[in-house]
Amino acid sequence: MSHLYYLVGPPGAGKRTVGLALSARTGAALLDNHLFNDPIFRAYGADGVSPLPDELFELAEVVRQAGLAALRLAPRHLSYGFRKVPQRVTELFRPEGAGKTADFRELEEHPALFRMLRKWTESVSHILTNHLSGEERGHEVVAQLRALAAERGVVFVPVWLACPQPELEARMGRPERTERLKLRDPELLRALLERGGTLAPPPDALVLNTAELHPDEAARRIVHFARSGHQEA
Repeated sequence: MSHLYYLVGPPGAGKRTVGLALSARTGAALLDNHLFNDPIFRAYGADGVSPLPDELFELAEVVRQAGLAALRLAPRHLSYGFRKVPQRVTELFRPEGAGKTADFRELEEHPALFRMLRKWTESVSHILTNHLSGEERGHEVVAQLRALAAERGVVFVPVWLACPQPELEARMGRPERTERLKLRDPELLRALLERGGTLAPPPDALVLNTAELHPDEAARRIVHFARSGHQEA
């Protein structure tokens, strides 16, 4: 089944880090917010410590909407050149000298080949990330993505990543934030959170404290949450 995962949290909460772990676990395409922001930020010369004019975020929103339009067109299932899975596809994986076709339990003993087989029926899922402030616009963004998921016939999985502010501020100096043109000034972070905070999670969201969880464990809980029909992980 295809999913649209939406990871929401303040700067430094680990949205991209958890997203990468979730992508590795599920095969979902990670479209983090800086994929849309960075072309605009880099053209402007953003350094992560200087305030940015509102016009830049308006331009980044244009890029984001273009990305969502492409996502809307994405197929729900990958075909890899096949219209459907070959009926006798497991014959491709018959062990040397075996007298009968290997079943799926035997295929699991050949991880690379088993992954290839799974690819033929793999669903197309996506991971989006964002920081939403506690303003009306944030509710509109969530509603838009719910509608997009419904339009594609995929499951919408909202995940809110929480983290204590002192830990967020401590993470601002990490080298990877410079590489991704991310906010790096604790003072600007403080002002951002004081001005708008973070949008409260909707009732059906999974809430995780990333200060207490390894990214792989966070990803595991998200997958469990999605597969269990949005029950508490």
